[in-house]
Amino acid sequence: MKKVLTKESSLKNIIKNILIEDLEKFNPKELKTAAFEIKNILKLPITQFVDTFSTIASDAKVQAVLQSGLQDGDVKDDAITYTQGNVSVSQLVPTQSEIGMDESLKNILIDKFGSLQSFLQGKAIVFENPIVIYNNKYIIDGHHRWSQVFAANPKATVPVLNLIGRLQPLDVLKIVHLAIAAGQNDLPLSPSEGTNLLLVGENDVKNYVLQNLNEKALVVWQRAGFRYMGIPQYIANNVKLMQSNGVTKGAPPRTKMPQTDAFETSKNVINKLVKGSVNFVNPEANLKESSNYNKRNIKITESQLRAMVRNELLNESKRRRF
Repeated sequence: MKKVLTKESSLKNIIKNILIEDLEKFNPKELKTAAFEIKNILKLPITQFVDTFSTIASDAKVQAVLQSGLQDGDVKDDAITYTQGNVSVSQLVPTQSEIGMDESLKNILIDKFGSLQSFLQGKAIVFENPIVIYNNKYIIDGHHRWSQVFAANPKATVPVLNLIGRLQPLDVLKIVHLAIAAGQNDLPLSPSEGTNLLLVGENDVKNYVLQNLNEKALVVWQRAGFRYMGIPQYIANNVKLMQSNGVTKGAPPRTKMPQTDAFETSKNVINKLVKGSVNFVNPEANLKESSNYNKRNIKITESQLRAMVRNELLNESKRRRF
């Protein structure tokens, strides 16, 4: 059907109609197959899960199933609860095996964002997005925000968005990956860069501090009671404590970790899980034949709309080239 965009027509309604037509072209068997595919890859180890899911995240049938959490017959089965607050960085455990040295130490040595004082005073309050954690222990997203505060002051607290559940922490990583990809037709991943802070030696940390500490940050450190020559050893001791605390068993490299702020804010991603709109609990179990997907039930966020428009424009550009 040819669509004509007029002054009176709403772009959002046009995209809604496109999405409805896409969903209605799938028969129940196709959707069940996609649902079973999601269910099966969720059983894989986290690294293998990411490698596999990244190849199907843009599949329209997979997207249809992922976004059907509120239309799968049970509006509560996929819902996750969370709390917000502040927790001590020393009680948190990484779920990734690589943490960049530059991204962890550079800010507390040059005070680029003016946040160092809050770290040293014991309450980091400057993050645009809270650190996402699980069961008040496991870091799901925000490792480098956590590590820079820890390196400056292991007794400090950080703002968190705490997911609550009975799943294993690495399974939560998988579900957050699903939530990020739902409606975006993509699975964003971050490259691994630089030295791994979790493996670096004490002397390397001290040398790094001496080479990068600038006058602006030094003033903040000195106001907090630190002497210039004592800062490298202090930070090195904090890094050593961080390393001794260890990481979650089976923690993947950084390249396999969810990036909750790639398309939208971390809070928006988590809200998908809180509302239960991401279908991950037995995704094949309650799929109705066709009534799941109707015009009244389809809800599109602004970020999803932008992704759809972007994909449509790319597809149109490709069609014109051939």
